[in-house]
Amino acid sequence: KKAATGPFLLSLFLLRHAQSHTQLYRAIIGGRGGLIAQQQIRTVIAEQIRLDIVGQKFDSEIPPGLIVEFLVGAFLNVLFYWLDKKSKLEPEAIDGMFKRIAQDGLKSLMQA
Repeated sequence: KKAATGPFLLSLFLLRHAQSHTQLYRAIIGGRGGLIAQQQIRTVIAEQIRLDIVGQKFDSEIPPGLIVEFLVGAFLNVLFYWLDKKSKLEPEAIDGMFKRIAQDGLKSLMQA
């Protein structure tokens, strides 16, 4: 397999992991301990996204922390949507869609 490069390196790994552990992820989404687990997942993803975008120059009106939180929320919503809908799409397809949307959005914020 081709090595992952570019932003959001963790997304495909997490999607594949979720597919392999669908019942666990569905329990996380809907269970009583779900909020704690979701917060832990959110923290890991946020840190990875921070590392992925370090050094990039963005529109100075938008704080980098807001960009990170937006991307984390977007990814988690894509993940939960995919699991909730019991989509037949493979993790690679969902990952490609997420990255296309996220990267296009980031490009619009990049400074020349």
